[in-house]
Parts: sequence; C-alpha cells; structure tokens
Amino acid sequence: MGYLYLREQSVSIRNLLNGWKYKRTKHIAYLLKHIYMTIILDSNRKIVLIDTSEMMDIDDSTNNANIYCIDEKDNIIWKVDSDKGIMDQDSFVYIEKTENGLYAKRFQGTEYMIEPETGKSVITGWTK
Repeated sequence: MGYLYLREQSVSIRNLLNGWKYKRTKHIAYLLKHIYMTIILDSNRKIVLIDTSEMMDIDDSTNNANIYCIDEKDNIIWKVDSDKGIMDQDSFVYIEKTENGLYAKRFQGTEYMIEPETGKSVITGWTK
C-alpha cells in the first residue's frame, strides 16, 4: 500500500494506522497509546510525536516522518516534510515549541525548525 502525501488532504489517524503494516493491531487506541509528546498550537490543532521504537514493521519513510499536526477530531492536517536523516531509520525523538518556532530533534542528533502551518522543515544544527 502506498502512503499519501498528507498535507494534500485530510486523513484521519485511523486511516493512517490502517496504512501501516504493523501486525499486532490496527486499532486506533494503539496509535494513540504511542503518542510520545504533544504540543498544543491552538484550540483546533496540536502537534504529536509518535514513538515508533516498537513498531518494527513500518517502513523507513513512515518511521522518519513521525511528527503530525492533527485537529480536534484527530484528522491529520500534515505530516512532517523533511529529509530522511543521517541513517535509514532516524526518527524524531523530541519536539519543542519556543517563542522562535517549533523545533525537533532526530535520534542521530540532527535538529530541525518546523513550520507549524505546513510541516516543512529546515535543518538548523546537530547535537549529540
């Protein structure tokens, strides 16, 4: 099954989960259980970081783009748009909202600034 470019249309978390090849369950509660961090943008939108560390059957593309903006009904507004990272599997592990914007870090140390309206990201540095 191919993956949709999520910023082009609204897709529910349930539909996204059904696209994943994770074998243990396809229940919405499973995905919601794996939200590691949440940042509230406004009354209608929040940013969620999905912990993909135990999801062994997802592809690298999904693993490496594990930040989503969702609305109050759990519809996906966008999925982070970024390079794949240093390694084939280099998921995001941290997100933070500051007065200067939304920042994220990958497991291998690459830091990004993410545009909250579109999900587009730009590399801003590296730490380890």
